[in-house]
Amino acid sequence: MTTQALIRIEDASDADPFDQSNAFFSISTLVRLLVKDSSGQPGSTGNKVSIVLDNLINVRGLSFRVTDSPNLLTAMTVTPINRALSFSVTKVDNGTHVTIYMVSMSAGVITVGSGPIATISYDVSASAPVGDYAELSLSEVTVADANSLPVVPDLVDGKFFFVMKGDILADGVVNDLDLERAIELLLKTGAPMTPTELLCGDLDADGDFDLIDFMNIWEMIY
Repeated sequence: MTTQALIRIEDASDADPFDQSNAFFSISTLVRLLVKDSSGQPGSTGNKVSIVLDNLINVRGLSFRVTDSPNLLTAMTVTPINRALSFSVTKVDNGTHVTIYMVSMSAGVITVGSGPIATISYDVSASAPVGDYAELSLSEVTVADANSLPVVPDLVDGKFFFVMKGDILADGVVNDLDLERAIELLLKTGAPMTPTELLCGDLDADGDFDLIDFMNIWEMIY
């Protein structure tokens, strides 16, 4: 949430047309809103996408739009979690994007911190192509501080990848070879997990590969 920069002053009428500072200065963003990458299988339901808020100030409320492009996802529910658990959520879905409003009816705030504040549950079109993805873009964002004054946030878009869940090796089939790799990932005895392996192996969409994911893959095969 911090960017470093140099100061540069230009004057075309001067013998030296510009001057630049020797030292960097820092610019901190008070609020950053991020859509976390996720994945799901074509035709599947209940795929979770996390909305992450990193805030250096207390946040009274926020609204934002998430657009999926190409339009292969349908937002079914939005659930507040963690620091926003007490917030009320309203969802408006027009078919190409979903607009989300989050506010506390008891004048509460999302306290200073970092991490997911909501999950969007998406259904995936059966026509979604495995190996491709949809952009999840943020827009129309409004953030209010504890005094209900507007704050300009930094925005980070995400991606939703269309995968075959459990197909850790991404070879188009879930079989014993995927289970062998799953054992390595669980016990941390093989090569480090790749981003693709996480997207295919994280069956409960909690951001990691653990015993629950391993058991789900086992049940898919046996």
